[in-house]
Amino acid sequence: MLVHNKQILGHISSLLTNPLLVRRSTALRQFSTGTSPKSINTASATVNKYLSRNIRLTTGLALIIGGGWCVDTLCNKQTEVLDGKVDSLHVTASPGPRLMENNAYVHDYLNETYRLVGAGGVVTFLSAFALHKTQTFQRLMARNPVGVTIASLMASGAISSAAFLTPTELADVKLPLFAAYAVTKGVFVSSTLVINPRLLIRAGLYVSGLVGSLAWIGATTKSDNYIWTGGPLMGVITSTAIGLNLRTFLPPAMHSMPKLFSVYLYGGLAIFGTFILKDMEKVIRNGKRVYDGEKPRDTLNEALRLYTDFMNIVP
Repeated sequence: MLVHNKQILGHISSLLTNPLLVRRSTALRQFSTGTSPKSINTASATVNKYLSRNIRLTTGLALIIGGGWCVDTLCNKQTEVLDGKVDSLHVTASPGPRLMENNAYVHDYLNETYRLVGAGGVVTFLSAFALHKTQTFQRLMARNPVGVTIASLMASGAISSAAFLTPTELADVKLPLFAAYAVTKGVFVSSTLVINPRLLIRAGLYVSGLVGSLAWIGATTKSDNYIWTGGPLMGVITSTAIGLNLRTFLPPAMHSMPKLFSVYLYGGLAIFGTFILKDMEKVIRNGKRVYDGEKPRDTLNEALRLYTDFMNIVP
């Protein structure tokens, strides 16, 4: 009797451990619950990717806001007359109304210049995007990409010269020339995007962040010294925040880039940032001269000069 019971238990055990029955029971459980290991893994990966992206974005935003507050609090304390000259002798503890009026005018002059630069950037982006989606332009680029690039450079040079030489009083002529110059830069950007998209898109992200952060430094500065202390610090903070989020902004195919391109990009950004600060100093100096009545107000020329330097980072 005992042997018979052992045989029955052995049969039951073999049936429970049968691979076919195990697979069937697992499939029935998955069917009844409506889930599978593959779908669970996919959902988990999607959630992790979403959380990781949000964490990177939040970290980058906190870095820019917190870093900007620290830079402004620690470095932007003293007030001096804004004249485009780094000179500690100009610092005054109790600025008078004349100095405050001068600084307000220079800030307005600088902000108007950067608004024009921003408008030019929007025109360039829209024209580059439209051309990139145009089949005719794509066929032209496939036939002769170098010729299109050279032609856009020659056109932008001619138009910028015409805009510089146009008198300030002819704003109805000067403004369309500036817009046309921005469009030629859009052609150049679109042609370069076909040749080297990885480097150009990264450069565009960094340039946008760098210009925005330095424009904020110029709009809030109380002294010329702050441009050269807060400017580089804010540029490094913004570039770091953008670097943390490159995988968020770029498609997977553009996550990696050759080391030589990285050296070219970051070296170019360092030189580019120096040009921005020097141009900002020049705009402040010209704003002071306009306030003193030494030259006419011409923010379009200032914007054109700045925008030309901004585009020099494009490979």
